[in-house]
Amino acid sequence: MVVYIFHKFRSIGMTNYTVFIGFDPGLTGGVTIFEGKKQPKVYRMPVKSEVIRKKKKNSYDLQELVKILKPYVSKDVLVYLEKQNPRPGEGSVSSFTAGTGFGSLKGVCIALGFDLEIVLPTRWKKDFSELESIEVQRIRRQLLALKGVKADNKAVKKLKVHLKVAAKDAARELASTKYKKLADEFKLKRDDGKAESLLIALYAKNNVK
Repeated sequence: MVVYIFHKFRSIGMTNYTVFIGFDPGLTGGVTIFEGKKQPKVYRMPVKSEVIRKKKKNSYDLQELVKILKPYVSKDVLVYLEKQNPRPGEGSVSSFTAGTGFGSLKGVCIALGFDLEIVLPTRWKKDFSELESIEVQRIRRQLLALKGVKADNKAVKKLKVHLKVAAKDAARELASTKYKKLADEFKLKRDDGKAESLLIALYAKNNVK
């Protein structure tokens, strides 16, 4: 686990945080902010498009992200940023782009003086048993039955895609259940990033005393 400590040179867990922020990184990710007892604020990851060599490319809109986060600069803030790893089969250019974007998110949080912790997906998801939905469990059993089969096998690849979709659906369902007034924020397939950012922020809130 990597911990970054910048804000007032204190150790994470040694202060009374009033704001908890969860980041699900990636261009389809999300940002959730808990402040005190207020209803959490949920945002789709700010993204901008630009044309480079006649090709349209998306990237983080860091200026817009700063606008979202700036109101909390003077407060006691803890950010949990999910660690972003290269995906299997991802090309070197895509991996570099993802790594650069991930670094940008860290940089923004550091520049704003927030306490920052990088958290593994497997770590925060353990706190939410509901993410292991019936469908997720069913697909896991099917994959287990194919144990030993090469990862590039069509059946295995197809099941892994289905598992990813089922896991994201479970995250949207759980976020909607926990915060019914925000259910509309998670009703679309593409809202999984917002749902996971909420759960990451909630994990931070529940695990820091």
